[in-house]
Amino acid sequence: MRLIKGFLISIPVLFFLLVLMGLLLPARTIVSRAVNLPAPPVRVLPFLINIEKWPSWMSGLDSTQMIKVNDTLIQIDKMKIYLLQRSDTLIQTKWITASGEEHLSTMRLLPADNGKLCTVQWQFEQQVGWLPWERLGTMLHEKIIGPQLESNLNKLREQLVSNP
Repeated sequence: MRLIKGFLISIPVLFFLLVLMGLLLPARTIVSRAVNLPAPPVRVLPFLINIEKWPSWMSGLDSTQMIKVNDTLIQIDKMKIYLLQRSDTLIQTKWITASGEEHLSTMRLLPADNGKLCTVQWQFEQQVGWLPWERLGTMLHEKIIGPQLESNLNKLREQLVSNP
C-alpha cells in the first residue's frame, strides 16, 4: 500500500517539475538563416515576392498543388500561406499547417556592395503554449527547420547563378 501511495504522489510531483522546467524555456522560437547572393536585389526580388515562383527554389512546395485563393492566400494541400506584408525589402507571411500550427515567416532582402549583391535573411517564428512537451519540442525547431531554410536559400543561390 505504501508503494502505491508513493507512486501516486510522485506522478503529480514529476508532472509539476516538468511544467516548471518547461516554463524556464522560451514561449517563442525563432529559426533564422541568411545567404549572400551574387545578384542585385532587383533580380532577386521577383523570386521572393512572387509566391508562384517559390516552388522553383523551395523544396516541399509542389506548384501543381498550389491554389491561389486570392491575392493574400495560397493553399498548398492542407497548408495555408497568408501574405501579411510585402515591400521591396520585406516579405512577411503566416504559414498555418494542417494541424493548426502557426509560423510567422519573414524574408528580408538586404542590398550590399552598392546594390550589386544582396543578402536574403529568412526566419520562421513560432509561439508555443505552456505545456512542457510543447516547450521542450522547441529545441528541435532549430534542427528541423534550420537545415530546410539553408537548403532552400542555397537552391535560390544556385538558380540565380545558373540563370544570369
